[in-house]
Amino acid sequence: MPLPLYQQEEHKSKPLIKQQIYMGNMGLRFNKYFIYWKNNWTIAEGDKLNWIKEISARPVGNRDLLTETTKRLMLLVDLLGGGSRCYKTLWHFVSGLGLNNPIENGMAWHHTLGVPYLPGASIKGLVRAWVEQWVNDLSRAEIDRIFGPRGNKQEKADENNGQKTTKHGSSIIFFDALPLKPVQLTADVMTPHYQKYYNGNEPPADWLAPNPIPFLTVKDNQTFLFNVAPRKRNNDEQKSDCKLILKWLDQALLNIGAGAKTAAGYGRFT
Repeated sequence: MPLPLYQQEEHKSKPLIKQQIYMGNMGLRFNKYFIYWKNNWTIAEGDKLNWIKEISARPVGNRDLLTETTKRLMLLVDLLGGGSRCYKTLWHFVSGLGLNNPIENGMAWHHTLGVPYLPGASIKGLVRAWVEQWVNDLSRAEIDRIFGPRGNKQEKADENNGQKTTKHGSSIIFFDALPLKPVQLTADVMTPHYQKYYNGNEPPADWLAPNPIPFLTVKDNQTFLFNVAPRKRNNDEQKSDCKLILKWLDQALLNIGAGAKTAAGYGRFT
């Protein structure tokens, strides 16, 4: 089977692939231009880590584009009567770890800016999880009003009660969280000790070999901009909801974290 186009000898010296790799969309390069494939579509030991080190050698993203995008976003949020917050990563952060990638673990990259980001839907889910599990002074009806009802459960309850409920979305718009400036990435590693056990083949035992798996993460002290806004600009109740959301967002990002591997301490922001 032939190697990818960019791996052929006549393309190896092209500026697009080698000399100017940090000038374009690094997310596209990370996902589509893996250069360590061998002739039989295998990857030599250590090449996954080499690829991650190459991607994380310097900050990714165009400073001017990030500045322009975040300024426009803050102007929009201000016009809608919403609020903005800047948070720094306390340690490593990774979003989209389960996405397909030649090195097994992916990352969520903004499609046009080419930087790691946190989708608005993920932020909404994070804040809702915090409210449902740790905020005790809100009723289920109030949570559903702010975040929108959960589809299947709500429909089933309506069927059982013989009632018809009008569907609605959340009262708050959650925007994608974007970095304020180019992001410094770093290599990290997870080491499953009982891979055969996890695959259901045999029980865990001391003689099973650990399997180090490198993956790409956002380094600590990287600043991201979070924005929320009321669904209706002149709705006082939704403006009040917006202030609550920002307070809960502070608590959720610090205590339970965002993205993947939060149980291991990843994704904490302050």
